[in-house]
Amino acid sequence: EHELQLNLGTHTRIEIEKTRSRLDVNQQALFVAELYDVRVSYQFDPLQFIRLIVTYSDVVRNQANYTFDVDANSKNLGVQFLYSYKLNPLTKFFIGYSHSAFDNDDLQKIKADNQSVFLKFSYAWLPDF
Repeated sequence: EHELQLNLGTHTRIEIEKTRSRLDVNQQALFVAELYDVRVSYQFDPLQFIRLIVTYSDVVRNQANYTFDVDANSKNLGVQFLYSYKLNPLTKFFIGYSHSAFDNDDLQKIKADNQSVFLKFSYAWLPDF
């Protein structure tokens, strides 16, 4: 596992993480997975920020070690963009966009499979006792 964290000034933060995972069965690889996670955040002020997250996975499987049909190769890509505004310490507002795509043995190239726009309002209160 490799990780890099970089602060550019007081507002921008970049985090990059790479993880490699391997599982062996019967002294042979069942799969080898490489995972990448990149996050870029920009803090406008104490109340608001934006963040971009890009995740990518690449999995190679040894089909001979599986008792069922499985793709030899699969890839997944996810992208999320988020804006957050804090109205007060207990109330936050989020708006964002999410996109994902995949690739497997049946496809020639990576294919989009999901897109969404989301909105979240989070409110908490302290009870009067």
